[in-house]
Amino acid sequence: MKMRGFTLVELLVVIAIIGILVTIVLISVNPAKLIFRSRDSKRIQELKEIQVAIQSYQNDNNKFPSTAAQCPVTSPYCKSDSGSNPWIYGLTTTYAKNVPKDPTNTGGYYYFYRSDANGDEYVLAARLEDASNQQLTAVVTDGGVLDTNPAIGVGEFNCTSVYGAGIPCYVVSNP
Repeated sequence: MKMRGFTLVELLVVIAIIGILVTIVLISVNPAKLIFRSRDSKRIQELKEIQVAIQSYQNDNNKFPSTAAQCPVTSPYCKSDSGSNPWIYGLTTTYAKNVPKDPTNTGGYYYFYRSDANGDEYVLAARLEDASNQQLTAVVTDGGVLDTNPAIGVGEFNCTSVYGAGIPCYVVSNP
């Protein structure tokens, strides 16, 4: 009686072929890039949510939340990794149930908020992870308004000074 089945060599060949196919799929899908893109999309969505809360605050108070009272004079802006909650002073539960923080909120990834002394203007920014994402190309910018800190530049917001050279960021400011 002859036994039927696969030999060890046949099984190893099939396992090798499956391994090669899995490697090709992983290279083409690039899960790390997908994770970066999803976090960047979440950042942009959360900045829009914060912008709505800031606009609601402005409608009730005739000015934007000020950073002068709560942020240090050496760096008169607020960052989501500061430990304060809410990290933008004045955005109580009336305007936002929770003021979102960056999905990672560590290692240089934080949301940035700054307003002028009178509360007439503001800028809100987030560092992005994936500069090659075509969906985000239009919003990756070094433009904007409102920075009188001489280290950053007078009269403009500069992502490079906040997040570093060559690092993409998304910026929103008052309309």
